[in-house]
Amino acid sequence: MRIIKADEVLEYESPGQPFRRVRLLATPETAGTSVAVGMSIYGRGMFAPPHTHNGEEIIIVIHGKGIFRGKDGEVVATPGTILIFPPGEEHSLENRDSPTLEFIFIYSKPEDIKPIKEKWIPHQPSKP
Repeated sequence: MRIIKADEVLEYESPGQPFRRVRLLATPETAGTSVAVGMSIYGRGMFAPPHTHNGEEIIIVIHGKGIFRGKDGEVVATPGTILIFPPGEEHSLENRDSPTLEFIFIYSKPEDIKPIKEKWIPHQPSKP
């Protein structure tokens, strides 16, 4: 058994969107998994523009409310909603109204985390 605590994993922030953050919880490199699992937190007004992944993406909303768009249209997702995007399906999401939108994501192809590791900035929390 492996145990990973989200608050002990490096947090990244999206360039130009400091309140759009992600933690890569389990990857083949860090946990020996065959998938990549992460946790995202989007502050109000934060968004992910249209994009695709090589593999399937599963999103589980755990807090707040977000707008997710895919080929079948738009859905407002709240805690307990699970969204599944097949490989190559363009999708986007945004947090318009909630103080935070929080979700777990699972990439069936772990290489889909490459843009996060290469382009996102390690978050440095401010010190009290």
